[in-house]
Amino acid sequence: KIVGKPVIAYINHLPVFYFPFMAVPIKRGRHPGFLIPEPGYNTVDGKFLRDIAWYYPYKDYADIILSMDLMERTGWKAKFKADYIQRYKYSGSFDAAFQKSIRSTLVNYDWSLRANHHHELGNKATFDANIDFVSNKRVWESSDILDESLAQRVTSSVSYRKPLLSSYLNVGAVYTEDLTN
Repeated sequence: KIVGKPVIAYINHLPVFYFPFMAVPIKRGRHPGFLIPEPGYNTVDGKFLRDIAWYYPYKDYADIILSMDLMERTGWKAKFKADYIQRYKYSGSFDAAFQKSIRSTLVNYDWSLRANHHHELGNKATFDANIDFVSNKRVWESSDILDESLAQRVTSSVSYRKPLLSSYLNVGAVYTEDLTN
């Protein structure tokens, strides 16, 4: 264990967090705790602190991360991410974000939701769902993922596949939304 008291976190000589006592375990494997945030500065956001996050592993099946980004000039963003898997049965992920963005005198509240799920139903039948919804493209403006920041449209789909005689029965639906218009 690493033990410290008092623990004060500073950003540019400004105290941000205070913990009267902190013990950090040094052990292998997955265990809950805070993740290390990323401080920085750029001309658009000003001073920022990204990924102030809490990590929680749920048994051997899921990883959950609840995080927040704070930007001096452009607002804040809250994020929820979960990845899950049950071997030979199902797997998937869920990402949600809500942000308050400030541009000069204009304040916007935007959200995004992204999820995917794959389920083995037995007898070689499968169910797949990919969901992608956003309130506005602004929610991805500061994204580090190139596909998000350049996205022109979002697509959601649902499909079911089952063996039928000597072939397969495939049933699916697709929804596409144009973000530029």
